[in-house]
Amino acid sequence: MTLPELLSVAPGADLTVVNEPFHCAGKLVLTLEGGESRSWLFSEEGELLAVAPGDDEAMFFRPTGEEIDASGDQVLFQGKDYESTYEDGGKISQVQGDVVGMADDRLAFSEYEADDGGRVRVIRNENTGETRSYVGEVVVVEEIMSVS
Repeated sequence: MTLPELLSVAPGADLTVVNEPFHCAGKLVLTLEGGESRSWLFSEEGELLAVAPGDDEAMFFRPTGEEIDASGDQVLFQGKDYESTYEDGGKISQVQGDVVGMADDRLAFSEYEADDGGRVRVIRNENTGETRSYVGEVVVVEEIMSVS
């Protein structure tokens, strides 16, 4: 799949991400504080596919099923240390389908990386106070396929 094709995916689309089924249940566009945008696709299973325009990679996350304390420079998940690598926030500017917030909600997120490249992302909806934690990996867009 090409980046423009991935950015145009709408709810209801069936994909495979790293050979795993991903039924897109919702999509949001997050406008970051610096003005850049990110598209986040959510599956019916609660998975998150985060896509940045201009990148050849996407982040594929699965829900951790537990709360992760993201208040420091490091988190521990399933016996593995993850170091803080990225923090940002922004406002949801577009919503389609079932996502983690509503238009105009502000989301803050922190990302942590393990030595093996695994990632943990913690997202907090600052309007509702809801926090969600995900574990995942970097995937290249060519590893994402549309299922007809």
